[in-house]
Amino acid sequence: MATSFRNTIWLGFAAAPLLALSLPLAPARAAICPDGTEAEFCFPPPAPPITPPVGPVVPAPPLAVNVYRTDARLQPLGLARSWQVFGRDLLEILPQKVPFDPNVDHGIDVNQYTVAGPETTSDPAFRFSTEPGAYYAERTGWRLRVFGDGFGGPVVRSGGSVGTSSFDGAQLGLRLDYAFSRDLVAGVFGRFGQGSADGGSLFINGTSFSGQSSDLTWGGGGLFAQWSRPDWFISAAIGGDGLSSQQPFAISSSNAAGVRTSSPSVSGSAFNTALNFGGRIRLSDTQLLEPSALLTTSSLSFGQVRIPDSTTNQSFLLPSSSSTVGTADIGVTWRAPMQQGKNLITPSLRVSWLGAGFLGGEPATVVSSGSGSQATQATGSLVQSSGLGLQGQLAYTLSDNTTFYVRGGAGLYSGGTAWDVGGGIKFRWGGATRAVAAVPAPAPQPEPEPAPAPVVVPAPAPQPIRGLW
Repeated sequence: MATSFRNTIWLGFAAAPLLALSLPLAPARAAICPDGTEAEFCFPPPAPPITPPVGPVVPAPPLAVNVYRTDARLQPLGLARSWQVFGRDLLEILPQKVPFDPNVDHGIDVNQYTVAGPETTSDPAFRFSTEPGAYYAERTGWRLRVFGDGFGGPVVRSGGSVGTSSFDGAQLGLRLDYAFSRDLVAGVFGRFGQGSADGGSLFINGTSFSGQSSDLTWGGGGLFAQWSRPDWFISAAIGGDGLSSQQPFAISSSNAAGVRTSSPSVSGSAFNTALNFGGRIRLSDTQLLEPSALLTTSSLSFGQVRIPDSTTNQSFLLPSSSSTVGTADIGVTWRAPMQQGKNLITPSLRVSWLGAGFLGGEPATVVSSGSGSQATQATGSLVQSSGLGLQGQLAYTLSDNTTFYVRGGAGLYSGGTAWDVGGGIKFRWGGATRAVAAVPAPAPQPEPEPAPAPVVVPAPAPQPIRGLW
């Protein structure tokens, strides 16, 4: 009980940085033009053509400009969410039947978890386990997992003059690993994904901007390792991504009607880490509880982009940014690996606390003009700071340990509901212990028949000689 309490306290301290809610930035402070007009930027009026004055000269009004960009926190938070969902699929240990060595007795050494007696007329390479946790621990050979997932939901809530911002995406992943021992598995992974960041609307200084969307693409890979026993496990992954994204921008100026929009592209990079650890508590021969935590970080950098505007004869700068986002998923999973013929079917359910937030470098939604003036736009509060997570999964393992799985879940927050789904297939080959071929017993040889007894011919009796007497 003391150990459980210490673990709970440790998890609380580990997730403490993520409990801090990101506060909304201060609203934009409008510039006051000489004629009393409020605007984010106030420029001198364009120089009139040089002509002889006719009548009194009326000074031209100053040029009032308002601009729009999506919340600078939206893309980092959305990409961190993509890594959390990917890390869940990457580090999830799928159930498989326990390797069997026919040269070792049941219950001893490598066969300590295998059930006794052959499952079929011939001993298979993999068997059912006497310990439910062993389905997630005993490994041999190579595995290739191909999987995909999708996710989405609100990221920044509406408030005051800003609307709700959301992020949706989908990605594909590959995982190749090798079992260096029954406990230790390590390998490489890769991923590729695309998403859409939908910025909220903005009303400022009497100008209404509708929400703008931007497309993002990411791709990369890395390394991972897992150490798993029937009663505990720990997994870790590290990797990087290259990023390409759009930065929507809109301008409204007093010298032209309407709103002008553009979506310049910028590149970036991400450095990602994930740690998944927990224990396994046996409830019965076919059920277990798995208290665990998945903690991730994403350190992201985006380049700057300068946007010229011929109507105002000005240029505007969206500055570069660097930030680190952390996420946490701390809860308990119920699993029930059950026999179905020669195969294994495993439903599981998870309830957890979900959290996300900036661990450093939270970017401000800033726009700078070519003349050096700067405006910081209003933003809303974060939606996914703290919520309740629900996940369900169904895995089906064939007798050769090929495994299929599907899963789905939701994050319930005060500002809305996020969702994610996933699934894939795992192939396994190599590493199985081969049975030693039995030497066939020699066929019985027919015994030789005894040799016939020799025929003895009696010698003829002697005959008397006649005529001598």
